[in-house]
Amino acid sequence: MARREITDKVPWDEAYRQVAYTVDALALAGQDGDEEVGALGTGLEVVLTGWEEIEQQRHGRLRELGRALALVKRRELQADAAVTALHNDALAHVKLNRKAPLFSQLFPDAQSVFERRPLEGLLPELRRMETVLTESETPAPLRGAHLHRIRRAITRGEEALREREEALGRESELTHRIINWRDEANAALRDTQEKLAAIAFDRRFGKEWVETYFPNSLSATA
Repeated sequence: MARREITDKVPWDEAYRQVAYTVDALALAGQDGDEEVGALGTGLEVVLTGWEEIEQQRHGRLRELGRALALVKRRELQADAAVTALHNDALAHVKLNRKAPLFSQLFPDAQSVFERRPLEGLLPELRRMETVLTESETPAPLRGAHLHRIRRAITRGEEALREREEALGRESELTHRIINWRDEANAALRDTQEKLAAIAFDRRFGKEWVETYFPNSLSATA
Protein backbone atom coordinates (compact mmCIF):
# COMPACT_ATOMS: atom_id res chain seq x y z
CA MET A 1 0.00 0.00 0.00
CA ALA A 2 1.29 3.47 -0.87
CA ARG A 3 2.59 5.44 2.09
CA ARG A 4 0.75 8.65 2.98
CA GLU A 5 2.84 11.71 3.80
CA ILE A 6 2.92 15.49 3.86
CA THR A 7 5.63 16.71 1.52
CA ASP A 8 7.42 20.05 1.72
CA LYS A 9 5.31 21.22 -1.22
CA VAL A 10 2.11 21.04 0.82
CA PRO A 11 1.07 24.52 2.07
CA TRP A 12 1.11 24.99 5.83
CA ASP A 13 -2.66 25.38 6.21
CA GLU A 14 -3.30 22.41 3.92
CA ALA A 15 -1.02 20.27 6.07
CA TYR A 16 -3.26 20.99 9.06
CA ARG A 17 -6.38 20.17 7.08
CA GLN A 18 -4.98 16.83 5.96
CA VAL A 19 -4.04 15.70 9.46
CA ALA A 20 -7.32 16.99 10.88
CA TYR A 21 -9.23 14.95 8.30
CA THR A 22 -7.68 11.73 9.55
CA VAL A 23 -8.20 12.70 13.19
CA ASP A 24 -11.88 13.44 12.53
CA ALA A 25 -12.38 10.28 10.45
CA LEU A 26 -10.94 8.15 13.26
CA ALA A 27 -13.03 9.98 15.85
CA LEU A 28 -16.20 9.38 13.83
CA ALA A 29 -15.42 5.65 13.73
CA GLY A 30 -15.03 5.68 17.50
CA GLN A 31 -18.32 7.53 17.95
CA ASP A 32 -20.02 4.86 15.84
CA GLY A 33 -18.75 2.18 18.20
CA ASP A 34 -15.44 1.15 16.63
CA GLU A 35 -13.30 1.87 19.68
CA GLU A 36 -10.23 0.15 18.25
CA VAL A 37 -10.12 2.52 15.29
CA GLY A 38 -11.22 5.55 17.31
CA ALA A 39 -8.29 5.10 19.69
CA LEU A 40 -5.79 5.54 16.83
CA GLY A 41 -6.36 9.28 16.69
CA THR A 42 -4.54 10.11 19.93
CA GLY A 43 -1.09 10.54 18.39
CA LEU A 44 -2.38 12.67 15.54
CA GLU A 45 -4.26 14.91 17.96
CA VAL A 46 -0.91 15.71 19.57
CA VAL A 47 0.41 16.58 16.11
CA LEU A 48 -2.48 18.99 15.57
CA THR A 49 -1.80 20.65 18.90
CA GLY A 50 1.81 21.14 17.83
CA TRP A 51 0.65 22.76 14.59
CA GLU A 52 -1.61 25.16 16.49
CA GLU A 53 1.25 26.18 18.80
CA ILE A 54 3.52 26.87 15.84
CA GLU A 55 0.77 28.74 14.00
CA GLN A 56 0.23 31.05 16.94
CA GLN A 57 3.94 31.83 16.97
CA ARG A 58 4.23 32.05 13.19
CA HIS A 59 2.10 35.18 12.85
CA GLY A 60 4.12 36.93 15.51
CA ARG A 61 7.38 36.00 13.80
CA LEU A 62 6.12 37.28 10.45
CA ARG A 63 5.22 40.63 11.99
CA GLU A 64 8.54 40.87 13.82
CA LEU A 65 10.52 40.19 10.64
CA GLY A 66 8.41 42.59 8.60
CA ARG A 67 8.91 45.34 11.18
CA ALA A 68 12.65 44.69 11.32
CA LEU A 69 12.99 44.90 7.54
CA ALA A 70 10.91 48.08 7.44
CA LEU A 71 13.05 49.58 10.21
CA VAL A 72 16.26 48.90 8.28
CA LYS A 73 14.78 50.59 5.21
CA ARG A 74 13.76 53.59 7.29
CA ARG A 75 17.13 53.93 9.02
CA GLU A 76 18.83 53.58 5.64
CA LEU A 77 16.73 56.44 4.29
CA GLN A 78 17.49 58.57 7.33
CA ALA A 79 21.21 57.84 7.04
CA ASP A 80 21.13 58.87 3.37
CA ALA A 81 19.45 62.12 4.36
CA ALA A 82 22.14 62.80 6.99
CA VAL A 83 24.88 62.15 4.41
CA THR A 84 23.20 64.40 1.86
CA ALA A 85 22.88 67.25 4.35
CA LEU A 86 26.54 66.90 5.37
CA HIS A 87 27.61 66.70 1.73
CA ASN A 88 25.83 69.88 0.74
CA ASP A 89 27.00 71.84 3.78
CA ALA A 90 30.60 70.64 3.47
CA LEU A 91 30.62 71.55 -0.21
CA ALA A 92 29.46 75.04 0.67
CA HIS A 93 32.20 75.35 3.33
CA VAL A 94 34.91 74.59 0.78
CA LYS A 95 33.27 76.87 -1.83
CA LEU A 96 32.47 73.95 -4.17
CA ASN A 97 36.10 72.80 -4.25
CA ARG A 98 35.69 69.01 -4.19
CA LYS A 99 39.47 68.57 -3.98
CA ALA A 100 39.71 70.47 -0.71
CA PRO A 101 41.17 68.25 2.07
CA LEU A 102 38.10 68.57 4.30
CA PHE A 103 35.69 67.59 1.57
CA SER A 104 37.83 64.77 0.17
CA GLN A 105 38.21 63.31 3.66
CA LEU A 106 34.48 63.35 4.18
CA PHE A 107 33.62 62.21 0.65
CA PRO A 108 36.46 60.32 -1.05
CA ASP A 109 33.80 58.92 -3.40
CA ALA A 110 30.86 60.57 -5.09
CA GLN A 111 27.81 61.06 -2.91
CA SER A 112 25.75 58.83 -5.21
CA VAL A 113 28.05 55.93 -4.30
CA PHE A 114 27.07 56.25 -0.64
CA GLU A 115 23.37 56.49 -1.44
CA ARG A 116 23.42 53.20 -3.34
CA ARG A 117 24.88 51.27 -0.40
CA PRO A 118 22.71 49.23 1.96
CA LEU A 119 22.70 50.23 5.59
CA GLU A 120 25.36 47.69 6.60
CA GLY A 121 27.66 49.15 3.93
CA LEU A 122 26.86 52.74 4.83
CA LEU A 123 27.64 52.45 8.55
CA PRO A 124 31.44 52.19 8.12
CA GLU A 125 31.34 55.37 6.04
CA LEU A 126 29.26 57.13 8.66
CA ARG A 127 31.81 56.18 11.32
CA ARG A 128 34.58 57.58 9.17
CA MET A 129 32.63 60.83 8.72
CA GLU A 130 32.15 60.97 12.47
CA THR A 131 35.92 60.74 12.95
CA VAL A 132 36.55 63.56 10.46
CA LEU A 133 33.93 65.76 12.11
CA THR A 134 35.56 65.35 15.53
CA GLU A 135 39.00 66.45 14.28
CA SER A 136 40.21 69.90 15.35
CA GLU A 137 40.72 71.01 11.73
CA THR A 138 37.00 70.60 10.99
CA PRO A 139 35.14 73.93 11.19
CA ALA A 140 33.11 74.19 14.37
CA PRO A 141 29.90 75.22 12.57
CA LEU A 142 30.08 72.12 10.37
CA ARG A 143 30.76 69.91 13.39
CA GLY A 144 27.96 71.46 15.40
CA ALA A 145 25.45 71.13 12.58
CA HIS A 146 26.14 67.50 11.66
CA LEU A 147 28.05 65.50 14.28
CA HIS A 148 25.00 64.69 16.40
CA ARG A 149 22.94 63.72 13.36
CA ILE A 150 25.67 61.42 12.02
CA ARG A 151 26.14 59.79 15.42
CA ARG A 152 22.41 59.28 15.74
CA ALA A 153 22.29 57.68 12.29
CA ILE A 154 25.07 55.30 13.35
CA THR A 155 23.41 54.32 16.63
CA ARG A 156 19.98 53.84 15.11
CA GLY A 157 21.41 52.00 12.14
CA GLU A 158 23.30 49.55 14.36
CA GLU A 159 20.15 48.94 16.41
CA ALA A 160 18.11 48.30 13.26
CA LEU A 161 20.63 45.78 11.93
CA ARG A 162 20.70 43.97 15.28
CA GLU A 163 16.91 43.80 15.32
CA ARG A 164 16.87 42.41 11.78
CA GLU A 165 19.49 39.79 12.66
CA GLU A 166 17.52 38.71 15.71
CA ALA A 167 14.26 38.55 13.74
CA LEU A 168 15.92 36.48 11.02
CA GLY A 169 17.28 34.15 13.69
CA ARG A 170 13.84 33.64 15.19
CA GLU A 171 12.41 33.08 11.72
CA SER A 172 15.05 30.42 11.07
CA GLU A 173 14.21 28.69 14.35
CA LEU A 174 10.54 28.66 13.38
CA THR A 175 11.39 27.17 9.98
CA HIS A 176 13.21 24.33 11.73
CA ARG A 177 10.21 23.78 13.99
CA ILE A 178 7.96 23.50 10.96
CA ILE A 179 10.31 20.97 9.36
CA ASN A 180 10.37 18.95 12.58
CA TRP A 181 6.59 19.15 12.82
CA ARG A 182 6.25 17.76 9.29
CA ASP A 183 8.52 14.86 10.20
CA GLU A 184 6.48 14.15 13.32
CA ALA A 185 3.23 14.38 11.36
CA ASN A 186 4.48 11.96 8.73
CA ALA A 187 5.70 9.51 11.38
CA ALA A 188 2.29 9.63 13.06
CA LEU A 189 0.48 9.22 9.73
CA ARG A 190 2.63 6.22 8.81
CA ASP A 191 2.00 4.63 12.20
CA THR A 192 -1.73 5.20 11.85
CA GLN A 193 -1.77 3.79 8.33
CA GLU A 194 0.13 0.68 9.39
CA LYS A 195 -2.25 0.07 12.29
CA LEU A 196 -5.28 0.57 10.06
CA ALA A 197 -3.80 -1.85 7.53
CA ALA A 198 -3.34 -4.43 10.29
CA ILE A 199 -6.95 -3.99 11.39
CA ALA A 200 -8.12 -4.25 7.79
CA PHE A 201 -6.17 -7.50 7.40
CA ASP A 202 -7.70 -8.98 10.54
CA ARG A 203 -11.19 -7.97 9.47
CA ARG A 204 -10.63 -8.97 5.87
CA PHE A 205 -11.28 -5.47 4.59
CA GLY A 206 -9.70 -4.20 1.39
CA LYS A 207 -7.21 -1.34 1.14
CA GLU A 208 -10.10 0.92 0.14
CA TRP A 209 -11.27 0.80 3.76
CA VAL A 210 -7.92 2.16 4.93
CA GLU A 211 -8.01 4.88 2.29
CA THR A 212 -11.24 6.30 3.68
CA TYR A 213 -9.31 7.59 6.68
CA PHE A 214 -7.07 9.82 4.57
CA PRO A 215 -8.01 12.81 2.39
CA ASN A 216 -7.66 12.41 -1.36
CA SER A 217 -5.14 15.29 -1.48
CA LEU A 218 -2.71 13.59 0.90
CA SER A 219 0.30 12.53 -1.17
CA ALA A 220 0.86 8.82 -1.57
CA THR A 221 4.40 7.53 -2.09
CA ALA A 222 5.68 4.05 -2.65
